[in-house]
Amino acid sequence: MRCLALTTAKHCISRWAIRLRQAFRSNDAFLAYIRTEGNASGAHSWTNEDLKPSPPHMMNWQWYHFCLFWFGVGFGNWTLGSSIVGAGLTSWQAIIVVWVAAGVSGLCMAFNSRAAANYHVGYPVVLRTSFGMYGHYWPVIARGACAMLWVSVLNFQGGAFVSTMLRCIVGHRWDNLGAQFPPPVGTTLQRFLGFLIFWAVELPFCSLRPNRLRWLYTLKAWLLPPSVIGLLIYCVVQSRGRLASDADLSNVAARPTGSALVWVIVAAINSAMGNWSTFIANMPDFARYATDPSATMWTHIVFVPFPAAIGGMIGIFGTSCLQKAWSVTLWNQWDVYDAILEHSWTGPARLGVFLLAFSSALFNFGVILGANLLPFASDITALFPTYFNLTRGMWFCCIISLTLMPWKILASAHGFLAFLNGYGIFMGPTAAIMITDYWIVRKGNIHVNDAYSSEPGSRYMYKRGINP
Repeated sequence: MRCLALTTAKHCISRWAIRLRQAFRSNDAFLAYIRTEGNASGAHSWTNEDLKPSPPHMMNWQWYHFCLFWFGVGFGNWTLGSSIVGAGLTSWQAIIVVWVAAGVSGLCMAFNSRAAANYHVGYPVVLRTSFGMYGHYWPVIARGACAMLWVSVLNFQGGAFVSTMLRCIVGHRWDNLGAQFPPPVGTTLQRFLGFLIFWAVELPFCSLRPNRLRWLYTLKAWLLPPSVIGLLIYCVVQSRGRLASDADLSNVAARPTGSALVWVIVAAINSAMGNWSTFIANMPDFARYATDPSATMWTHIVFVPFPAAIGGMIGIFGTSCLQKAWSVTLWNQWDVYDAILEHSWTGPARLGVFLLAFSSALFNFGVILGANLLPFASDITALFPTYFNLTRGMWFCCIISLTLMPWKILASAHGFLAFLNGYGIFMGPTAAIMITDYWIVRKGNIHVNDAYSSEPGSRYMYKRGINP
């Protein structure tokens, strides 16, 4: 298997090098090189190799691959659960919020995956059937912009875990690198260097489409849950099984009651669903690779809410235990890891934190590739099909995201939830329209050929290409 992988890699590199040399022989050759497959003429196009229905050899996601994917994603909800408590709800209210949000999100994902699983087309093509050939550009642009922000945010989170791993390896020399950023910057030199390292490791993976990433999500599903449960056990041991009061965890002066409490809970559910809105809207980009339409239904209904709710509960109880033990409220896992090292600078503690940070970085890595880089690439491919395909789009997004400042978004619990709210405003209505249109209006029927045509009489041209 290893020899086959090396042979394939060498063949791809050799083929790429040959095409690159040929591209600089003439102006026409260069234009042909930068244009995508099937668009050598440079004329306006509605399709390319990644907008067409997935070929049979790429439909390799079985039902258990989707189960493993969500099992790995759900246990990464530490920050979401603790942030809800920090925004003013009690621990048990926050747990209810996480359960409700995850359950509703799972249903939405199942319903929004059906069209892509049946017809093996991605998000932009499904959008054309609901919004029109030109009307689909707005939700495509909105999702692409939000996806790029998420790429930057998750890269910074992953970089924080890399910084923690380096601290475990190098020791105090990592803390004493010399000149530091001034406080107004909002981050440290160590975190910034970790951000750059994580980003650099991510770059080569931009050349892999989802049908070649199943192994990554399987690995994540096996590594992340044990590490998160182990972290919770450590937190419980530190507090001797005692939980902090909700007042100690909250950032608000007085807790809401009555109708005000109801609206706070509704807002928290909306924020929590904002965390899942990216997956809800993005489902066609993964479901198109399903071997069977049923593989995307019950797997989402069952395996989205349970791991997600458990992961959120672990974050809530872990944060509460550490607050009780150390009198400090830590919303983010990387802060928890750094605090563990501050309290116990021993060999076993450093090894344990290194393994925890590695599994957390792997979680971020998988989410970035599947839930953010892929959607952005799919969107920019729909906008510029002549020049962008999925791999080019992922490379472009990864490079541009380096210039953003995600540490500003993650500065506080309220800032994090506000970011989720803003994302849900764009993605929620879009997903609702897609689901309603496919299940109720079209009753599950899509004319695929018309989704690639703007000729008069095409079913999805509606009124000048927009579905009013």
